[in-house]
Amino acid sequence: MPLLQVGTQSFCLLDLPVSTCSRTLRREGLHSRRPLPNSSRSLSDYQARPDLGLFIGMLVLVGFGTIMVYSSSAFYAWATSEFGSGFFFLKRHLIRLGVGLCAMVVVEKIDYRFWSRIAKPLLGVCMLLLVAVLIVGSGRSHGASRWLRISFVSVQPSELMKVCLVIFLASYVVSARENMKHFSRGLLPPLVVLGIITALVVKQPNFGTAVALLLIGFFMLYIGGSRVHHLVGAGIAGAVAVGLIAYGIPYAHRRIVGFMGAASGSLTGNYQLRQSLLGMGSGGLFGAGLGGSRAKLLFLPEPHTDFIFAVVAEELGFIGAIVLMGTFLFILVRGAQIALSSPDDFGMFLAAGLTISIFTYVLLHIAVVVGALPTTGLPLPFLSFGGSALFTNLVSVGILLNISKRRQKSKAPHYGRRCLR
Repeated sequence: MPLLQVGTQSFCLLDLPVSTCSRTLRREGLHSRRPLPNSSRSLSDYQARPDLGLFIGMLVLVGFGTIMVYSSSAFYAWATSEFGSGFFFLKRHLIRLGVGLCAMVVVEKIDYRFWSRIAKPLLGVCMLLLVAVLIVGSGRSHGASRWLRISFVSVQPSELMKVCLVIFLASYVVSARENMKHFSRGLLPPLVVLGIITALVVKQPNFGTAVALLLIGFFMLYIGGSRVHHLVGAGIAGAVAVGLIAYGIPYAHRRIVGFMGAASGSLTGNYQLRQSLLGMGSGGLFGAGLGGSRAKLLFLPEPHTDFIFAVVAEELGFIGAIVLMGTFLFILVRGAQIALSSPDDFGMFLAAGLTISIFTYVLLHIAVVVGALPTTGLPLPFLSFGGSALFTNLVSVGILLNISKRRQKSKAPHYGRRCLR
């Protein structure tokens, strides 16, 4: 039975709890000194094919997402004169999905070690794009300018940044692993970079993405070996700073006040959350059926983007929502397995970061829809309408598939029960 060796213990990874995977990744980051795989080794030493489970899980999500984009947007597009057709969003989604899938296929062919060599220039380009958004950005939403118009294509640099940030931090924690326990020599440089990125995103303002990037960055630094009390202190400072800035911006202030009212039992000041909860509640156990949502009939704002999970829960019920979350959990487990079986440290950190970036957006989107967090406007990966988010998520899957191809056969995770000895 193929096992993964970590220190003196061996694991079969399919049924490892998420918390166990996180602790194992951290131990690997602290103690592993695995070199980059020797490119002269025979291809027979590595898995010849990418991870089939991850690929199938992704196809299930994008297929279901296409159905839900049409279901949640058709009436809105038909009833709004500027769109002209109920198929408006579906057509655009299919085009973006095609572009994203092509990008995934291309990225899957690129040796993942290539990204380590261009990590700093790639991050620099993404940061310049964030600056450009503040100067010549377009597509304003609730006072926020988040897109760059390049010819006939609109790009959201903050979405591209989540992949660039993971690549940069994965490269950094490998090169600086001897210093990660030291605040000034190891932790401070990436914190400064993360702070600049967060400030640029908050300036748009886009608080949801800023919070997501902070969570992804802190996770990467944690598994990279940084001391917990250093991260806690930096996290508290960052949260206070973002909160104070948000409180000073009118639309963000209204959302925070609405969230606080909802937390105290009043939904009077939070129209979006009220409609979201009403829709999910009416779905019951088995839902109203595909296309049967009432909330999307111009009651729930942004039903095809920021609140698509509410439409899923209303049309497919509690059972459908649980199945969807189970599919995302399956993607998380597959990503953790790829990370733990990667042939070198960079592959491990890169796979872990890309996986957690997808799952972070899942958790934040669902938390907003159910009222556990203020309304932030984050898409649900692979389901929500949105070109930049779909593109970056598919690119992330492409990189994960490439890493999975290069894991050593002796370290391939076992498709069975947990074996800890």
